[in-house]
Amino acid sequence: MEIREINFAVANICNADCVFCPRSFVKVPVEDRYMPVSLVEKVLSEVTTPEFQRQHPVCHSVLSENGEPFLNPDILDILRATRRAGLGISLFSNFALMGESIAETVLRENLVDAIHVNIDGATEESYRAVKKLPLDVVSANLGRFLSIRDVMKSPVRICIHAMPYKNYHDSVVASYGSAPGKGNGLVPPFDAHLVVAAWGNRLRAGDFIGVDNALLWAERYGKEARSGDFKCPNIQRVRHCAYINPTGDWYACCYDMGNELVLGNVNRRSVLEIANSKARRVLVDSLESGRFEEIGFPCTRVDACQTVAVQ
Repeated sequence: MEIREINFAVANICNADCVFCPRSFVKVPVEDRYMPVSLVEKVLSEVTTPEFQRQHPVCHSVLSENGEPFLNPDILDILRATRRAGLGISLFSNFALMGESIAETVLRENLVDAIHVNIDGATEESYRAVKKLPLDVVSANLGRFLSIRDVMKSPVRICIHAMPYKNYHDSVVASYGSAPGKGNGLVPPFDAHLVVAAWGNRLRAGDFIGVDNALLWAERYGKEARSGDFKCPNIQRVRHCAYINPTGDWYACCYDMGNELVLGNVNRRSVLEIANSKARRVLVDSLESGRFEEIGFPCTRVDACQTVAVQ
């Protein structure tokens, strides 16, 4: 169960409200929304030591898989600290806050290796149906970022994902028999092919663009669990990734949006101690054997951790 990756929830809030994301169901105290640079530096100082690396060869980091990192006023300093530590850096952003100045800094200083962004609709109507953000702002920011990247000949990789509302809606209906809990009753036409057509020719070798399968995790709030012989689809990441939130809690995984399952706090215990703890071994063993009721929520709703293949 060696740790290979550190996942920093640098912002535990988001400016989007995606139909497939349970973020809006989770209330985060104001003082716990943003990860301080000092916490990032503390974790990095521990995981890069020879002692830690002998047991857990951490080589990569992921920033804000469950929130918008550029809401954190210290995000650039966090990226700089992570780069100084020598880790690879993947970042998730909706690009609504990626202005020209930030884009130039990120690219000029080589602060990331890859950025993932969801463009979940090709029109204002279809994009807002999923994210409740303005597509024109996001498109302008992403287009400018790509242009600056070309001028600077930056090696940063761009990964564009699409999950149109219709795909998610139809997947939820097929799985639970009713529309998405966060839906508004309107189902814009499928337009992922238009997203691919609009952005595909702006990308280069090594980039990615494609349609994601529908992850049903928002439906664990408000819908009855569906029966089935479900397995934990995220078990490999639980085994090999440390998920740290702004308060220093090491929580189960990125599907644990509310940070319900806490293995320890890195402000009070060393990262190595938690990595090697009985609590972590028990969690992994329980997930692998399907003892979800013993673990508790959100793993009791493993039905909502499943993805449904796009037709």
